[in-house]
Amino acid sequence: MPTQTERREATSGAIDEAARQLFETRGFSNTTVDDIVSRAGVAKGAFYHHYKSKEAVFTKVFERMLSALAHEVAKAAVKAATPVAMLRAGLRVYIEACDRSNVRQVLLIDGPSVLGWIRWRRIDDQYFGEMTRRTVTAALGPECDTRVRAGSCVVDCWSLRGGRYGERGGLEA
Repeated sequence: MPTQTERREATSGAIDEAARQLFETRGFSNTTVDDIVSRAGVAKGAFYHHYKSKEAVFTKVFERMLSALAHEVAKAAVKAATPVAMLRAGLRVYIEACDRSNVRQVLLIDGPSVLGWIRWRRIDDQYFGEMTRRTVTAALGPECDTRVRAGSCVVDCWSLRGGRYGERGGLEA
């Protein structure tokens, strides 16, 4: 017989997985809490036992996806021989990931609009900030303004791939 902790983790996991699938395919605004609990096979009360709101579960999905992407980027970058090659390898993985519809929807379209631009940037900085600043500094030298260069580099690359800023400040396909 499963323990209370195991049941709680199973319920939370089912909610998280259902929310992830729906946010990736439908987007945040086209997903309701009812959709999430229906897909997860749990009661609405169970959802609100684990999360205050749809925004709260979105934040968890967003952070997990961003963490996985940061891991992918670091794994590719660490194989490179020079800081410039590390930047190229990491950025290639990042841009290729952003070309995937699920990543683009959650991280670049819904992320800024649901979380707000400032919070979105803070969370992104937790996963990519220090890694990017260290690599840019190693490539360009310590006198460069790494915050400006690193942030504009990602946005510029997204723009070159056909992305644009949305009405609410986020990046759109």
